[in-house]
Amino acid sequence: MRRTRTAISISTDNDYEPSLRSLQHLDNSHAHRCRAIRSSRAESRRARGSPSSRGASAGGSGRGAAEEIILGGSGRRAAEAMSYLGLDLGATNVKGALVDDEGRVLAHASEPLGDGAATLAPEAVADALARVAQSCVRDWAAVRAVGVGAPGAIEGDAITGCANLFRGARFPVPLAALVAARLHGKRVVLVNDADAAALAERWVGAARGFERAAVLTLGTGVGCGLFLGGDVPLRDVEAGHASVGGPDGRQCPCGARGCLEAYAAAPAIVKAYGDEAVTCGDPCGNQHERAVKL
Repeated sequence: MRRTRTAISISTDNDYEPSLRSLQHLDNSHAHRCRAIRSSRAESRRARGSPSSRGASAGGSGRGAAEEIILGGSGRRAAEAMSYLGLDLGATNVKGALVDDEGRVLAHASEPLGDGAATLAPEAVADALARVAQSCVRDWAAVRAVGVGAPGAIEGDAITGCANLFRGARFPVPLAALVAARLHGKRVVLVNDADAAALAERWVGAARGFERAAVLTLGTGVGCGLFLGGDVPLRDVEAGHASVGGPDGRQCPCGARGCLEAYAAAPAIVKAYGDEAVTCGDPCGNQHERAVKL
């Protein structure tokens, strides 16, 4: 029986594996869609005690070969006989993980989108997702399905709006079809990234066993996956675009002013740090140098 206490989990860009594992369980009923602009990471902290490996993102500002970290040996080959691939699209990086039915990570990889990520064509983004996928998978015949967690408003198999990606592109962006065409025709399920993170935490993470749970994702954007009973996150939870600064607040990438994302997302925090250093005067000159380098 599930406990009735409430769990709150906050995930950041460094911990993404459970959100990728959650994509194993996504079907059309799980892949419900947020209808407003949200840009966030589906990156959720690792499940405690998980026998998975971790690797740093590939360095550099350009799009290079994905960094791959694989659990080798016969153990992986046996587990891969029943595996699922999860891909996470962020505004700065693409990440992926191959998992088994127990949520154990068999392989994972990442690749930076590089400078100009916000204006990359949908085809270029799909290419990056495919490269990361190829780094994770040795035997495509063993992969049952592929899940993609992506920021923004999603309807069916397409992204209908996104603040920090596909600028200049024509919406809707049929991302699921673009990825499937590059991955041997495997079934691809597209879901909002914050909801994917919430499903992951409910399955193998901090929210496991809780009836009510909120998962906040903090990165280039701010997202929220929310359970108020049942097995499906609540629709239309737009924590990142809740107004906290009023009509005269900071400009948000979505076009509105005063959104939480304009204050709490990583770029906003870096900008605020730099602005504060500038206004502190000469005694804070060294602090200003550090802010500029971030």
